[in-house]
Amino acid sequence: MSRDDGSSFEKKIQNRISLSEIRKYKKESGYSYTLGAFPTLELVEAMPERVVAVLVHSSFPEKDMIREKCLKAAEKLIGNKQAKAEEKTLVDKNDKAAGNTSGDRSGKTVEKKIGGIFPENDMPWNGRNVLDLIPVRQDDKLIERLSDKENVYVVGIFEKYTCELKEDLRHLVLVNPSNMGNLGTIIRTACGFGYYDLAIIEPAADIFNPKTVRASMGSLFRIRHELFDNFDDYFAKYCVPGDRQNAVKPEREKVVNTEDENAVKPESENAVKSESENTVKSESENAVKPESENTVKPDKENVLQNGNNSARKLFPFMLDGSCSLTDAPKPSDVRFSLIFGNEATGLPGEFSEYGCPVRIEQTQFVDSLNLTIAAGIGMYNFMTVK
Repeated sequence: MSRDDGSSFEKKIQNRISLSEIRKYKKESGYSYTLGAFPTLELVEAMPERVVAVLVHSSFPEKDMIREKCLKAAEKLIGNKQAKAEEKTLVDKNDKAAGNTSGDRSGKTVEKKIGGIFPENDMPWNGRNVLDLIPVRQDDKLIERLSDKENVYVVGIFEKYTCELKEDLRHLVLVNPSNMGNLGTIIRTACGFGYYDLAIIEPAADIFNPKTVRASMGSLFRIRHELFDNFDDYFAKYCVPGDRQNAVKPEREKVVNTEDENAVKPESENAVKSESENTVKSESENAVKPESENTVKPDKENVLQNGNNSARKLFPFMLDGSCSLTDAPKPSDVRFSLIFGNEATGLPGEFSEYGCPVRIEQTQFVDSLNLTIAAGIGMYNFMTVK
């Protein structure tokens, strides 16, 4: 980053919300906060430009470490490589203006002047302290007011922000996720498996709620996320005509699990019959139709006939998906989307029309997997696609 003349950062400082205005989180607020040292450090490192302030508790033993991390992030933010060389000149000017000619910078006057809780070895920038960009404050009462738990010693207050996804990368799409803990855990897993673009179809859990942020362990600040009113809006923005039927739907085969041979079998014997009927039905649906019966719109037809490799591959995960995860065709590049539904209801039946509906095989003793588990399995399975 090239060195800033200071005007944009000066504006940021002037427009920053005052700590006296910070209240317990509400969705309509323009800010949120991290709870805990690790997610706060992730915020400071990944998005220093969004930090309003970092709060430390008086009993926290590693205040110097927090301050040092914030200082390095501020330096990186402004790209001021000459700050140390300018330090002596600016300190002398400030000392002279304050009537301090002894060079002693450890007193209360200096602490008030720089506006921080750590007066020693401060690095001026553009006539200011660098830590004015990412101020570190000791405020036990505010920490206790913001936190629901007693073991929180570091809080990072940040401005909310919006993003757009990268069009040419893999996407994770969550349709109406309702649990903030699950959402945060999925974000952390996505970051670990290299899925840095998350689409959320509303209504959904609040991605900026401190519970979500904490469950993500700060991984929220490492990814891009974008909210949509409905799936059609996401499809229109990031998919091309033809994506809805882009992936081939393999014949659904019965899965035999030898480890479950001794398991208690369901009373009904209609399962095998049902599978057989589904297979025949699937084959008939995938058969090539005569031109007179083809109702595909021209733009979609062109994409399918031309084999458009730029089309985004869609993989909705459904309990009755036509393709098992192990048999799902791997896309040729990372322009694909894994789609998961709500914790309670999963994806609506209409998603069977999109791409290649995938099912994760499981025994008859559970009706479904937890959303975080299913998403983790799905992401890992497609992780090797490059």
